[in-house]
Amino acid sequence: MSEDLIPIEDDELLYRSISVRSGHYDNGVLSAQAFHPNSRDETGISVFRAKYRPMEDAVGPSPDGYFVAVLHAGELRARGIRVEPQPDVGGGVIDISHAELPQITRALKRSTEVAELGSVPKPIFRCYREF
Repeated sequence: MSEDLIPIEDDELLYRSISVRSGHYDNGVLSAQAFHPNSRDETGISVFRAKYRPMEDAVGPSPDGYFVAVLHAGELRARGIRVEPQPDVGGGVIDISHAELPQITRALKRSTEVAELGSVPKPIFRCYREF
């Protein structure tokens, strides 16, 4: 990692947006599918650092809305899932709130990390509906 990156502390909270349309959060159950990488996730799935971005800014526009999973960096690491700052979001845009889970990439879509993340105990995340 570059020396100019701001390290992610174990006590940091991270946001992962989950489209309501996806059906990955239903009746209080978060599916492992919510953490499956998409075609843009070449270097890891994206999360946002709560200390640099409010929850309502962690989601994009959607007619159906989003749920936001709130993850705890230290709990992810305790399960062997790396959490790394990745402020370069491409196109010359720098966003210090952006981070990635680099073990969960499009190339490793069926990895055990993805399955483990979907089965994490409730204390690691909370989900909120964005309207």
